[in-house]
Amino acid sequence: MAGQWSGQKELGGMGMMRLLFKVCPHHLLCLIAIPVSFFYWLASPRQRHAAKAYLAHVGRKRGSWRCFYAFSLTLIEKIEGWAGRCSYDDLVFFDDDLPDLRRRLRAGKGAMLFVSHQGNAELMRGLATEGKTGLGTRIKILSFVYFKGTSQFNEMLRRVNPESMVHLVDASNITPETIARVEETVKGGGLVVIAGDRTSMTHAERSLSIPFLGKEARFPFGAFYLAALVGVPSYSVCFERVKDLGWKHRFEMHVWANPMIDLSSRKSRMEGSRQVACHFASRLEAECRRHPYQWGNFYDFWEEGIR
Repeated sequence: MAGQWSGQKELGGMGMMRLLFKVCPHHLLCLIAIPVSFFYWLASPRQRHAAKAYLAHVGRKRGSWRCFYAFSLTLIEKIEGWAGRCSYDDLVFFDDDLPDLRRRLRAGKGAMLFVSHQGNAELMRGLATEGKTGLGTRIKILSFVYFKGTSQFNEMLRRVNPESMVHLVDASNITPETIARVEETVKGGGLVVIAGDRTSMTHAERSLSIPFLGKEARFPFGAFYLAALVGVPSYSVCFERVKDLGWKHRFEMHVWANPMIDLSSRKSRMEGSRQVACHFASRLEAECRRHPYQWGNFYDFWEEGIR
């Protein structure tokens, strides 16, 4: 399929990135990222055209290089987060549903979090795993990830902090044992984190067509139906830099409670899953308009025939 994200190749140069991370301070890394991101912008026409198409959907006529640079900053922050260089004090909170989620966690009740490639959900996972949540305790997080296509970066994170590769589930291979792990995590007061803006790598046809930034786009049905199968409250979460191209460690955290799903029948679960997906997409759309350059999907999201 034209818009399938799984066809994207992983960026090279991870060994050099690991070396630079060891010897360079944060601001120097951000400075080095300028020519590096410009090189990838020039050398990646397909991704460049996809970024331009996305920006057109948010009303921006140009600035695709900024998407590449913002993504470079995100990679730096992911590594720094797992290396312990970011803290809870770097977070800015809003008047949303975060207190509700905190009450659940303090009561030992788990939940599902739907995240996206807008901003930096990986940094949030690193802070929570290290106990930097404001709750005074560590929270177990089970994350769904696609290992294919990110092996080099995952290995680099593992070397920075071995815990980064703990409690992960391969999203391309969902089994009954996977569902059991999800249930065990939420019953134990943990969080299950899954991306709501990537269709299945193995079953892309199992998707929901939802209005997003002015045009129908495909969102993963299975991700949202998982909340119905487990029967647990879910939240849409976004974790972004305060300034799209800012160098300071200042991040916004947004948490919105999703509609509760009626679990009484298969039909109601199906309908409820779509409602949650629509709620997630509407929140994501608003954040893309607020922070347009932090969108980390460099492929034909709307299947518009980009080459």
